[in-house]
Order: sequence, then C-alpha cells, then structure tokens
Amino acid sequence: MTRLICADETTSGGREAALVLDLAGERVSVREVIRRRVFQEAAEYNARASSGPFRGLVRPTEAEAVLNGPRGPVHPPVRVDPEEQFAAAVAAFSRNGFLVLTGERQLTDLDEEIELTPGLEVTFLKLVPLVGG
Repeated sequence: MTRLICADETTSGGREAALVLDLAGERVSVREVIRRRVFQEAAEYNARASSGPFRGLVRPTEAEAVLNGPRGPVHPPVRVDPEEQFAAAVAAFSRNGFLVLTGERQLTDLDEEIELTPGLEVTFLKLVPLVGG
C-alpha cells in the first residue's frame, strides 16, 4: 500500500493539503487518482451530515449549492453524489479547470499513469479565470 499525498494550490499562491489516498499497486492513472479523491471527499462530506460548505476538487451543482446555502444547510442536508462530482471533475480537467502535477511534471492525459513511490505528492493546481476574459 502506497500513500499518495494530494495537495491543492491556486495560481494566487494558496496551498493546502487536500487528503491522503492509500493506493495498492505500482502505477495508477490520473483518472483513478481523481476518482479516488472525489469519492473520498464526497464520503467524508456525506458522513458529517453535509454540515458546512463542500470543499472538494470541484463544486457541487448549482441545485446542491442552493439547497445547502452559503453557511450550511437551511433545508434537510443534501448528499453530494460522488458519480456527479467525478463527472464534473473529469470535465473540469478536460477544459483545464485544474492541472495535475507530480514534482515538476504536468500530467495532461487522464489515462497517463503515475508511478507510485513512497512520499509521492500530487498537486492539483486550481486555475482562477481572469476577469474580463
């Protein structure tokens, strides 16, 4: 079992540890790393009864965000659907909504494989759109 450290960064210089994934095997695809991360984030959010805003790789759909409100649920908690979040994350990756980096290398293909080594960190660089295009 290899521990893969996932960290989030923004183009404005913000950085935070996202989570740690325990993965079996010697290699894993970028798609699988994204899938495992999104499913773990959704499971953790749903386990705490959807209290507070969802802080994941991608934002929940507009309907989920409206129901949960800016400071937590105003209606009964809405569970975040990991399959929908995964589809949104794959779409965001495809349109460069975020980059995936290992060391100094950018991974550009969902099927590209990452060699799992002890202490490996994968950085998800969230891109902020420029105002005015």
